[in-house]
Amino acid sequence: MTYTYDNVTGIKACYKDGVLAHSETNVVGTLLNTFGSDNTAAAAALPFRVGAQNNADGSRSGAAVPSLTIAKVRVYDLALTAAQIADTYNTERVQFPGQPRITNVKVNPGNGFVSFDWVPAPGKTYEVQRSTNAANPSAWGVIATGQSSGSYTNDPAGAPINFYRLRIEP
Repeated sequence: MTYTYDNVTGIKACYKDGVLAHSETNVVGTLLNTFGSDNTAAAAALPFRVGAQNNADGSRSGAAVPSLTIAKVRVYDLALTAAQIADTYNTERVQFPGQPRITNVKVNPGNGFVSFDWVPAPGKTYEVQRSTNAANPSAWGVIATGQSSGSYTNDPAGAPINFYRLRIEP
């Protein structure tokens, strides 16, 4: 998972496996909370959290949410492009066998358009899944099955919040 924020354009984007999963532009109340210190009189330094955020008082947000398993973490102090994210994913995916190689990612956060290619494994077919539920992005629905060409385009006409994933079919 990759999270980017471009302070010039105001675009926030999340990528999963090198593919855009969600993006927004200057949506109030959805900024990543990166409090460096708590808001108490002591102003204690806060840890950098992975898989959660700090609340202003220093507690972990989503404390009731079970912990996550994250295989690799990278932190940058600049916004990466969709192509840079896909390139990094493709370079490192060999460490996680069986993952498809994502290429040619194109995104228009303004209208929800997304397209991407992948290098299909011989004899394998894929399904593309999408979630449009920002409150629960894990509510996946299958939007394409039997994909063997290694290319997918979705133009949801004005649907700005979309999460995508590519899965190898059993």
